[in-house]
Amino acid sequence: MERKREISVLNCLFCIMVVCIHLLSEPVTSLTKGSWQYLCAYIPQQLFFVAVYGFIFLSGLKLFLKNRPEKLSVFYKKRFISIVVPYLAAVTVYYIVFHFVYGYGISIKNILYYYGLGRIASHMYFVVAIVQFYLLMPLWRWLLNKYGWPVPVLCSILVMILYRPILGFIFKNYFPNHQLMYIDRFFLTYIAY
Repeated sequence: MERKREISVLNCLFCIMVVCIHLLSEPVTSLTKGSWQYLCAYIPQQLFFVAVYGFIFLSGLKLFLKNRPEKLSVFYKKRFISIVVPYLAAVTVYYIVFHFVYGYGISIKNILYYYGLGRIASHMYFVVAIVQFYLLMPLWRWLLNKYGWPVPVLCSILVMILYRPILGFIFKNYFPNHQLMYIDRFFLTYIAY
């Protein structure tokens, strides 16, 4: 696949937006809510959150623009080496540093928690979400080949709209002592993109 300039421009734009999200976090949390200064930080930050959805969209777009899909074993191997291994290494480094700086307890349970939820640093959750899409790649290809694009796209929009209220109902009625947390790590949050 030849490089598409539009995709590169959007990738750069989304990167800038993510940097702005993190730069605006301090003013959003420290300024007086409702003040004009707070609004000057809060409104752009909220608008820039579109970058997460944009990155997921572009990732899928690039995968499906390829003329000939790679073998699944090759696809998984490349993603494991280029995404999962660096992610695991980064989480491990954060964990070790946080152990010495903040006193994080060292245990297998803790490290597995940070690997699984991407909770060690605020930006790590994205990798947890995108890896789920990669794992489900055979399903995406099968749906596209069987139904074309309209049915999967419309169904994914419907699922994305309905799954949060359904999960909220289930947790409220059947698990009242538990909160519905970390939903941004679950691929259904982004499935329509």
